[in-house]
Amino acid sequence: YPFSVVIPRRLGDVLASWTYAAVYVAAGAGVIVLLIAGLTIAVARRIGRETQAQNRRLDIALNNMVQALAMFDREGRLIICNHRYADMYGLPRGALRRGTLLVDILRMRLAKDVCKHGPFDDPEKFNAHILEKMASGEEISLVQELQDGRYISVKNRLLADGSWVT
Repeated sequence: YPFSVVIPRRLGDVLASWTYAAVYVAAGAGVIVLLIAGLTIAVARRIGRETQAQNRRLDIALNNMVQALAMFDREGRLIICNHRYADMYGLPRGALRRGTLLVDILRMRLAKDVCKHGPFDDPEKFNAHILEKMASGEEISLVQELQDGRYISVKNRLLADGSWVT
């Protein structure tokens, strides 16, 4: 015959030890989450400072080079250039920002009338020529004569990702 024993206890008494353990575990988890968040913020700040310092060093190195340098992506958008690149063509440094299209740079050079007349007189055609050569993997070397009598040797070197340095 079934036999049962009923011992009456209040629910609060039964769950008291479980409630205490749950609060203790939740508090511990909260502390761990705060520690992880604090460490993440500290690491992010350190990486940010190191990146800024590295960018300053790169900027100093680029802008103290004797040669002009510019880097374009495969679509002909400016990635980076140094001050000599802008100065060489008499362009305002602020006009050459990341994302500026090569064809727009060629148009600015034509408007400044920096280069002697030749293949650079048609920015769209010259831009298409450069993009075609870069897409086919050919490097371009040419000499530009400027109106002030200077000659500039230009070399476009293709990089593995399709971008190029000039």
